[in-house]
Amino acid sequence: MILPKVLLIEPDLFSQEILKKNLVARNIDVFSCETGRHALQLIPGLSPNLVVLELKLPDISGLEVARRLRYSSVFVGLPIVAVTNSCEVNLAEQALGLSFNDYLVRPDASLNEIVNRILWNLRL
Repeated sequence: MILPKVLLIEPDLFSQEILKKNLVARNIDVFSCETGRHALQLIPGLSPNLVVLELKLPDISGLEVARRLRYSSVFVGLPIVAVTNSCEVNLAEQALGLSFNDYLVRPDASLNEIVNRILWNLRL
């Protein structure tokens, strides 16, 4: 059985582990990293089915990661779900402009809601 692959780009290791544990429990193969540059290096070899992306990363912004994916002929249609702690309106507007598939703000979005939206975007 081939499991769907998700790349989780989250600089907070605690948040990363909690979400990863919940997705693995639902038979999803989860790969994770803490920075945008590392994610951009991983994605071509990994070919994930979906990217979960924090917008506030320590090196380059999550928006820049998404922009590079959207301008790539190979990954233009890759589903991207923003799960962020930032409630800045301009970030949400920019994410919509980059065709994010979903946009969730913590702590308003519960862990259960985040997992369910990821599953929905994977069409599981």
